[in-house]
Amino acid sequence: MMKILKYISGLITFSLLITCTKPYTINFDDIDKRIVLNSFFFPDSLMKFNLTEEANIIDGANLDFKFIENAEIIIYGNNQIIDTAHYKSAGNYYSDFKPKESIRYKIEVNAPGYDQVTAEDQIPTIVPIDTIKIMENDNEFYDYTVKITFDDPDNEENFYYLYAAWKMGEQSENYIWWSEANIKTEDPAIGEWISFSFKAPIFSDELFNGKKYELTFDLNYPSNIRYKSNNCYFDLRSISKNMYLYLKSYNQQTPKYGDDLMEYFLQGLMQPIPVYSNVEGGLGIFAGYAIAQDSVYFEGY
Repeated sequence: MMKILKYISGLITFSLLITCTKPYTINFDDIDKRIVLNSFFFPDSLMKFNLTEEANIIDGANLDFKFIENAEIIIYGNNQIIDTAHYKSAGNYYSDFKPKESIRYKIEVNAPGYDQVTAEDQIPTIVPIDTIKIMENDNEFYDYTVKITFDDPDNEENFYYLYAAWKMGEQSENYIWWSEANIKTEDPAIGEWISFSFKAPIFSDELFNGKKYELTFDLNYPSNIRYKSNNCYFDLRSISKNMYLYLKSYNQQTPKYGDDLMEYFLQGLMQPIPVYSNVEGGLGIFAGYAIAQDSVYFEGY
């Protein structure tokens, strides 16, 4: 009898807890929002920065982002002020110089109504492409197998990004028309990856540190004559650790083929995954990379 009374008492207590619970509404407008900074920089190109205001989940669902147009961006190189970026449009700011390898860059961003943000990174030393081998195969869609070899530097961490594109022409002195190549790979360094999957083909030298490595993937030759080009360019991009960690976290929360990630999140079908950031006082990424590029001429059909 005593056990029954305790059970009933527990139910009554639980019921009272439920009926006494009050709903709590979060007003996202009352939360101080931070600056979101995005900048990837590499040699032979002006530094570019994009500044937006941090968006909450409601803003993100509506793609309603606020550009920050009145910021001051100070650029340091090895602790010396070297430039101040100027505003262009849509939250985009540009420097007047082209960054170089082996210089530690730091930026300081100040904008009215926001906390100051800072970030640091540098361009890694370029890792050249040694050879490119092209072999025809019997696949109905991927006509060629490509093997790129390179010598990974010893006694250091290195991170890479694979990219391939057909050069379609030059519309002006400063604009080249590229068409991304359709490739796929199951190379052990990258894992299973296919073009247009919304994931970035990044990899580290964990499997081959300090050794020569042969990266293997399959390539499709464009069948539509209007877009066919006989010159395919292959990039082996040396990326900083900050860029690697950022893209790795991006890959972890990105669907393979265009599924609606926001819809999954709102339905509670996935756990939120924090995106890596090296921006102090705000969000985003400031990271450098270098490009080793080589091309192959294809006879075509």
